[in-house]
Parts: sequence; structure tokens; C-alpha cells
Amino acid sequence: MDLKKRHQELHQGLDELLACYLIQTKKTISQTPLMEFLKWSYLMTESPTCQAHGGGDSGVAPRSTDGS
Repeated sequence: MDLKKRHQELHQGLDELLACYLIQTKKTISQTPLMEFLKWSYLMTESPTCQAHGGGDSGVAPRSTDGS
């Protein structure tokens, strides 16, 4: 896999994870310290509770990584 495609996939995953965080916490990006987001993200690896990155209707549209 080339580096550009991998970066696009990682960015898509980050977008989905951040959307989930914002939906659950009702915070804005400007209200979110990076360390708080990272701790929350780690907790989600143990007990995921958000539909935004696992399917379902979160209002978050998936992005294409093929440039379309």
C-alpha cells in the first residue's frame, strides 16, 4: 500500500473517531484538549459505544479514499 493511500485511510478513521467523540460528549473541537480526546479514544478500544465508526446512522458520511 502506498503512503498516500495509507494516510488517507488513517485520516478517514480519525474523522470518524472525532465525530463519535463530539457526538457523545456534546463538546466542540475547540473545547477538546488533545489528551482528553486520546484518553477517550483509548477507552473506546476496550468498550466502544458509538455508532459513528462502527456503522449505523450517525450522520457521518463515509469518505472515499480513492480520490472520488
